[in-house]
Amino acid sequence: MRTKSRWRRFLPINPDDRHNGADVFGAARRKVDQLTSATSGQGHLRPFGDIAKDFRLVMDTQNPADWLTLLILQTPQAARAQVQMDKHPHGYHDREKRLYELIDFNDSFVSMVLLLTDNELAGFTERLWGMMEQFCEKNGAKLFTPEQFEAITHGLSREVAVFRAAKAAGFGVRMTSRNIDAFGIDMQIQDPTSGRYINVDCKTGSAFHFRLTELVHEGRIAPHDQDDAETKGFWEVVNRQNGNHIRVILFRVTDEQFGRIINFTFVDQGRIGKKLAEIIEKRGLSDGRFGMNINVS
Repeated sequence: MRTKSRWRRFLPINPDDRHNGADVFGAARRKVDQLTSATSGQGHLRPFGDIAKDFRLVMDTQNPADWLTLLILQTPQAARAQVQMDKHPHGYHDREKRLYELIDFNDSFVSMVLLLTDNELAGFTERLWGMMEQFCEKNGAKLFTPEQFEAITHGLSREVAVFRAAKAAGFGVRMTSRNIDAFGIDMQIQDPTSGRYINVDCKTGSAFHFRLTELVHEGRIAPHDQDDAETKGFWEVVNRQNGNHIRVILFRVTDEQFGRIINFTFVDQGRIGKKLAEIIEKRGLSDGRFGMNINVS
């Protein structure tokens, strides 16, 4: 008998929800049902990934319920991709395609969260897991393990919290596009006064350490650079892909340094703002490419 994970906790619908009086999860559930029932009555169901691609062409990108709908439809494909990435951490023939499927899922997650109110963010992760679990059980589809889902949300909650803290500090911030995300960039952050900016890859403490260790093994940084980076909490690397290169700041984001995150927001956002100002002053770029597609050499 399957043991229910600790994620399966359902929260009550908020009657004060701002989206046409309808709860975001309720609205998304109806959309998912409509989209997946369109072909099931004909004796077959199109792949959820194909349904998601079609829905993306017509969705309202300012409506969090539409982003939630897309996220649910992307879940089986992303879960399968995560399994393959975990099985083959050092690469395999279809790795780039699987990577983009995970990036698409993460992008939908972040885009949706950034549209939610503070009230809607309370308990959001638990409700999302419950909806994903129901959808996948109903359709016999692949679902993340609780451990995989927790790792994903742990990282993305820090990404969103950094974005919100940077905005609160008065910086210009933009999430990156799909092709730039593949370079390992989560967002660009710009000082509006100087115009200088940084490309940021947010890392949990363990992910930061693991990435630095990889860079040492690859010969891209020296062991003493890793020690320096561990002390500073950030390090600049040059990521290359298809003949292009981009300077990226690996940025360690931990509770120990910046305090707790509650509902995707740092309790003390000022610490992040000060650290970002320090990094931009030391490593900021002034090439005029903030906000542009920077897939250039």
